[in-house]
Amino acid sequence: VVATKTATEHTYVVDGKRLPSVTELLGVEFPFDVEKVSLSMSDGDAVAAKALRDKWTASQERGTEVHAELEAALIGRQEPSGLGVAQLRANLLARGAVVSERVVWTAAYAGTVDLIIARPDGTYEIYDVKTFDSSPHVGTGYAQYKEAKNALQLMAYKAALEAKGLRVRGMYVIPVLRATKELAVNPSSGKLYATNTEAFND
Repeated sequence: VVATKTATEHTYVVDGKRLPSVTELLGVEFPFDVEKVSLSMSDGDAVAAKALRDKWTASQERGTEVHAELEAALIGRQEPSGLGVAQLRANLLARGAVVSERVVWTAAYAGTVDLIIARPDGTYEIYDVKTFDSSPHVGTGYAQYKEAKNALQLMAYKAALEAKGLRVRGMYVIPVLRATKELAVNPSSGKLYATNTEAFND
């Protein structure tokens, strides 16, 4: 497998055949027209829309940086910073052997899983790090959109692993705030914002 990462996408070549990435396929199912949305949010003001797009780009770059730092901390390549990261790392290591940045694929697509944990019972867990500008807005349409998109991404990774004969027992999102590098915690429950949270809150 040859995996190439650019500023905007991953590309994969398996046995000489280019496969679309999971992210690429999700972009088809969950289209986001940056120009159209930024103009709509700026009441048609082109200058304001451009400023908004620049802000989104800077935020995305920050997210990529925080994503890499958190992942490095979770697998022990650097000391953890940010609220709750050390405890999360301890929780994950207690669950089994941790592998990061593992490429998985089927005949139809390929993707890179942030973290895979091999459990002592021979099953596997999938973890995907997601960064946010602020705590997710539970109950809003945007939150539901993101949750559906994240769930499909994890399901695609799960299908790829199970196609190789591996049994996946759980799929989880690790949410982290870009500005502070802290885990995104719901203040009312004290638990992480995620579709499934038992692995994080044991």
